[in-house]
Amino acid sequence: MSSLTTTARILIVEDEILIATEIEERLSRLGYQVLGSRSTAQDAYAAVVELLPDLVLMDIRLKGDEDGIEAADRIYGGHGIPVVFLTAHSDNATIVRAKSTRPFGYVLKPFQERELIAAIETAMQRHTAERELQESRARFEATLSSIGDGVIATDSDGRVEFMNSVAEELSGWAFEDAVERRVDDVLPLFDETTREPLEHPIRSALTRRQVVHLDDSALLFDRSGNWVPIEDSASPILSVEGRPFGAVMAFRDGRERRRALEQIVQAEKRLSQVQRLDAVGRLAGGVAHDFNNMLTVIVGCCEQLKLRIAPDSDEHKLILDALNASLRAAALTDKLLALGQRRISEPVRVDLNDLVRDLEP
Repeated sequence: MSSLTTTARILIVEDEILIATEIEERLSRLGYQVLGSRSTAQDAYAAVVELLPDLVLMDIRLKGDEDGIEAADRIYGGHGIPVVFLTAHSDNATIVRAKSTRPFGYVLKPFQERELIAAIETAMQRHTAERELQESRARFEATLSSIGDGVIATDSDGRVEFMNSVAEELSGWAFEDAVERRVDDVLPLFDETTREPLEHPIRSALTRRQVVHLDDSALLFDRSGNWVPIEDSASPILSVEGRPFGAVMAFRDGRERRRALEQIVQAEKRLSQVQRLDAVGRLAGGVAHDFNNMLTVIVGCCEQLKLRIAPDSDEHKLILDALNASLRAAALTDKLLALGQRRISEPVRVDLNDLVRDLEP
C-alpha cells in the first residue's frame, strides 16, 4: 500500500449509520485517518470547512433537502477537495448528474475492500496530478504576466487561450473579450509597405512546427485603429509525439527601437559633420598660418613703398589699395585661424554699402 493512501485524511458522508460505521472501521484498519462520518449534506459541508479532509466518501442519497451530488458540487467547487461517490444507484440519470460535479470515482454498494482501496488511491493520485498541473499552469501564467513583452497563447486551432497585460495593452483587447477568438482577429498583422495581411506567425508555427519570426515590416492594427510596428516570434507547443496542440507568441512594440535607431543615425550624422568640420578647421588653420606669413611681407613692402612715393601721385593710391586688400586678407586669415582653433566669434553689424564701396576700386 502506498504512503499516499495510508496518510489520506478521509471524511465519510453516509446516512445509514451501520454502513458508515463499517466503512470507518475498514478504513481505520487499513491505516487511513478517518475524520468521522456525517449523515446530511449540510453537516458534511460544515465538517469540510472545519476539518479540511484530503478526500470525502459521499453517499449520493442523503437525508435532508440536499443530496450527495449537490453537496459534492459545493465541496469540490468551494474547496477543491476530491469526492468519491458511494452509491447503490447506477441508473443513467443519476450517473449523468454525478458527472457534472467532476467526481473522482464511484464505489457501488455492496463493495469489496479492494475496490474501495483502488477508488481512494486513484482519486488521491488524480487529485495530486491535477493540483500539480494547476500549480504549474499558475507558475507559467505568472511568469508570462511578469515579462515585458506581450505574450499570447492559443490552442491548436489558433484560438486565444491566454494573454498577458502587455498583450492586452498593445492589441487593445481585454483577455476576457479575446478568449476563444481567432488570433488573426485579436492580433491582425499587415505588411508596412503594402498594407496587405501577413500570414500570422501563430498559424505558421502550427503548420511548420518550428519557431517563426516576423520581419521588420510587420504592423499590428490594434482594436482602436492604430498601426503599431511590432517585432515578434511564435513557437509551437508540441506534445511528446511531436504534434502541435497550441502555440505561443511573444511580441513587443517596435516604435521604441525605431526611435532609438533614428537617434543613432542622427548622432552618427552629427559626429560625421563634426569630424568633417574638424578636418576643414585643421586644414584652414595650417593654410592660414602660412598665408599670414606671406601677407606680412606684402604689407611690409606696401608700407615701405607708401613712404617713398609722393602722396598725391597715382602710384601712391595704387599702393594704398594694395595695402588695404592685404589687411583684409590678413583679417580673413585670422578668421580661418579662429575656425581651426575653434574660437568663438562675436557677430558684428556691418553696412553692406560700405563694403561694396570699399571693393569698388
